[in-house]
Amino acid sequence: MPDPFRLTEPAAIPAPAGFPSPRARGDLSGEGGDLSGDGMAADDVDLLGRLFAAIGRLREAGDPEELLASVPAELCRVGRFDRVMLSRIVGSSILPLAVRVADGVDQRRSAELRALVGGQPIRLTSSMLETEVVRKRSTALVARRDPRALSPLVAALGDTRYLVAPIVVDDAVVALVHADNHASRHPLTELDRDLLRTFVDAVGPACESLSILDRLAAQREQLDAALAAAGTLFSPLHVAASSLSPGPVPAVEPSDRPAPRFGAPDAVRRWRFTEREREVLELLVMGATNGQIAGRLVVSESTVKSHVKHIFRKLGVTTRAEAIARYLRSAPPGERRAS
Repeated sequence: MPDPFRLTEPAAIPAPAGFPSPRARGDLSGEGGDLSGDGMAADDVDLLGRLFAAIGRLREAGDPEELLASVPAELCRVGRFDRVMLSRIVGSSILPLAVRVADGVDQRRSAELRALVGGQPIRLTSSMLETEVVRKRSTALVARRDPRALSPLVAALGDTRYLVAPIVVDDAVVALVHADNHASRHPLTELDRDLLRTFVDAVGPACESLSILDRLAAQREQLDAALAAAGTLFSPLHVAASSLSPGPVPAVEPSDRPAPRFGAPDAVRRWRFTEREREVLELLVMGATNGQIAGRLVVSESTVKSHVKHIFRKLGVTTRAEAIARYLRSAPPGERRAS
């Protein structure tokens, strides 16, 4: 499968919808850009490659909060923004949580911006542009000295234009992203606005996916605990009923149901593994990595990590080697491998 982030033959790649033409823009490639027909300049392709790579790295986050915290750093890595701030929406206020200053930018000029992090929430009023951005869920390019701009932010950023964009998760605006180019040679343009909008539009669905995976993992853990509790509850009742039986307990008829694929069914029952945990453990014994297990079972890698954690806890181990050794020691000599 080709790598979607490996962009080649830039002149043959058409500009995406809404992406400003280099000829009309003149701010990235100039009039002499390397163009062919309706294709994109090489610089444009490189810029889009960095943008898509930053979006791709969002998938590496372990949970929604970690993903949101990575937004300022990833936007700075795109190469079009000097300073990026992430703020959470708290009622009718915003609470700055993280600031990232691009490499090569004088850190001292951002001290006031960093001071906003950890401070008091900034209240939004109906006349502020940020309020309109939240209401319309749109990305805005705020002009210098705009009276509707957020006063504490303007004081921290200095005399500069800035961008503000909403992050929407589960149909609600949960955060705002502010970005500027105070130290760069080029001013903010509609291109920067479109880049920021494309990025934040990807953040929301990524957060939603992680939230779903977290909920599924929590539900699976609750179900496993309930099943384990049910087994503990009914096992003594079965023993008591057997002891009260007036005659011998009838033999269990042979079943046509195939035995578990796992090499040690007694061990599986002893530790009360779920069906999915049994499958994960089987692949662990075969030496598969988390990524290989995820591909084999058609689940996310974070889900595999959750199953491995549950397996470790049930086995009372902390490493894969210990888990495999513990299982193999519990299996009869003829069953010490996964089928």
